[in-house]
Amino acid sequence: MTVEIIKGSKRISCAARRLSVSELPYKSILLLPIPTSRDGITVSGTDTTLEQLISRVDASCAVCGYGLPKWFSERLSALGVTVYDALYDEDFQKKNAELTALGVLGDIICERDAAPEAVRFGVIGYGRIGSVLVKYLATLGAHPIVFSERASVRMALGEWGIESRRETSIEELSSLDVLINTAPRCITDASGAEMLHAAGVAVFDLASGENFGGSEWVIRLGGVPDRVFPESAGEAYAEAICRCLCRGE
Repeated sequence: MTVEIIKGSKRISCAARRLSVSELPYKSILLLPIPTSRDGITVSGTDTTLEQLISRVDASCAVCGYGLPKWFSERLSALGVTVYDALYDEDFQKKNAELTALGVLGDIICERDAAPEAVRFGVIGYGRIGSVLVKYLATLGAHPIVFSERASVRMALGEWGIESRRETSIEELSSLDVLINTAPRCITDASGAEMLHAAGVAVFDLASGENFGGSEWVIRLGGVPDRVFPESAGEAYAEAICRCLCRGE
């Protein structure tokens, strides 16, 4: 079995090595990047179109990626090609969230000349990554404040002794030392980001899109697993692919 990489990275290369020695019932595997496409037309970071890839595979192949456009998956399936999309793999998502949270905390703590319990952390969003971040921060002795619009989340956090708030006003956020955003929704504009900077708040943004008005003061931490833990991230990607392809999903 051969493994073809369209857009390489440390994580993808590690995953390809692991897959190349796996006993999967395919002639070849087409391994696509994470995310696979940002515009729904080309493979991320390349000029290769998804349309071009369709002509290179058949029923003896498997195509694996993350966030595959619906039209692309449907065309492949119509040709009998096995398709794996890690976006819908909850086990992979949880592992990826753990690696992301660990990498982010490593970046932040290494930059702060203070013990975690002495830093006033705020976390916007309580999804996969946000919930892991809060857990790790609490384990380190910090007392994070979680900002969530979901009443059920705030109630549960209160039962666990973790402070939470609904509002993400500049006044509320300005009292923090470190703000970590995991929510894709717009938090504030560039002027709000400037106010946070003036208040001495270090802002780390993990979400996609131009949150905080694209302010240059905001530290954007994209691709954390690939950058910080490429071996572990690649192994997790390959394991997820093997698990699902062996089940015939």
